[in-house]
Amino acid sequence: MQKSPWLGIGSYADPEKSKSSYKFCGRTTAANAIFAMVDNNLVITIYGRTGVGKTSILNAGVFPILRTHKYIPVSIRLSIDTIQGSSYSECIVKRITEEINNINGRIDSLSDIEKLFTSINNPDFLWHYFSSTTFYNEEGEEVYPVIVLDQFEETLLTNNEQTSFLLKQINSLTDDSMDVSNFTGYTDSTNFRFILTIREDDLFVLEDTLEKHNLPELKQNRYRLASLTDEEASEIIHLGKEFIKPEELDEITSRIVALSKDEFKNISTNILSLLCNQLFIHSNGQITLQTVKVFSENPLDSFYNDCMEHVSQETRDFIESELVEERRRRIVRKSDFLSHVNPTDAQTLLSGEYRILQDVISGNTECVELIHDSIARTIYLQKDISKFKLKTKKLLRSNKRRKFSLYILAFILLSATVFGVILWHQNRTLSQSIGKQ
Repeated sequence: MQKSPWLGIGSYADPEKSKSSYKFCGRTTAANAIFAMVDNNLVITIYGRTGVGKTSILNAGVFPILRTHKYIPVSIRLSIDTIQGSSYSECIVKRITEEINNINGRIDSLSDIEKLFTSINNPDFLWHYFSSTTFYNEEGEEVYPVIVLDQFEETLLTNNEQTSFLLKQINSLTDDSMDVSNFTGYTDSTNFRFILTIREDDLFVLEDTLEKHNLPELKQNRYRLASLTDEEASEIIHLGKEFIKPEELDEITSRIVALSKDEFKNISTNILSLLCNQLFIHSNGQITLQTVKVFSENPLDSFYNDCMEHVSQETRDFIESELVEERRRRIVRKSDFLSHVNPTDAQTLLSGEYRILQDVISGNTECVELIHDSIARTIYLQKDISKFKLKTKKLLRSNKRRKFSLYILAFILLSATVFGVILWHQNRTLSQSIGKQ
């Protein structure tokens, strides 16, 4: 069977850093709009619902455009990329250096730039860094780092104090009153951009943090990544039109689009991709109208349960207890993961058709996490349903025992009553008999 043209669950990778052959499409308008915002603003915030494809559109849609305009994307997950003991701003500087080295470029800094690291906790640290640094590509052309702080809610929720300080440092970069005239060799040219990405559900945490620290400038320039339109979803489905009968293409497309919508008629990018991929697998590469008609209306639930059928109950228990917290994924050390999950199950879940986990490096530690928050949400909801079913089962069992006890009590009372009546009748008969004598 040929390879599926759809990625399935998970985020699209940066094509320049990945050997993946999956084609990213359906987001041309949004990708161009985000690029325009980046090009015209120093700091922007991208937000959207879980599963809408924020990471994918940046990696596979916006990054390629940025590179054609002398920007260098520097994607960072602070919850993972920060080495223990270092500050977030220090992590940013190190990641910029890595990216410039990766393109065989160079960084020109003032001779005393290293002294800045002794004042890493200075609110103006990033301002000093960018004002005194110039970045070049391999051809010697000046380039501009675009620092993408992906899944920013992770650090906001787990380390709000350090994240708040980083936001103050980023805010300092947008301060027009900062004067470079007192610093020899400094420049006031803007040679950077910042992008924050955050789940829509957690946007209020960012709002509260900015309000608390009086950082109104960072409330501007926001882009809400909306759900796919029907036309965009159709474009994604048609990636695999060679595996669909031409006479059934329109009807199948319409049905898949309908299946991909939630109760609010929103189309989730990863649900659509997963649904198409699962249809491809279950139909052996020949998707028919009949296949679509009988397919599950809950592809994430079906996919997760299908994955769990290929691993032990112990592995499932570990995933549901350790890798999920409040509808979001958690990171665990890979050594802990392997101590609870047998090698066969680990291989099954980390690669191939039933892949729902991925390896990540947190700081300098090998870790494992679910490949997407939407899977975490599915597991969390299933756990809730399981708990409800267990509670209901216990309640029914308790009610059954209570009813049985009531039946026994009623039987005893009835027996006692009957026995009492019989005894009373016998005594009455005996008394009458004695009276006649």
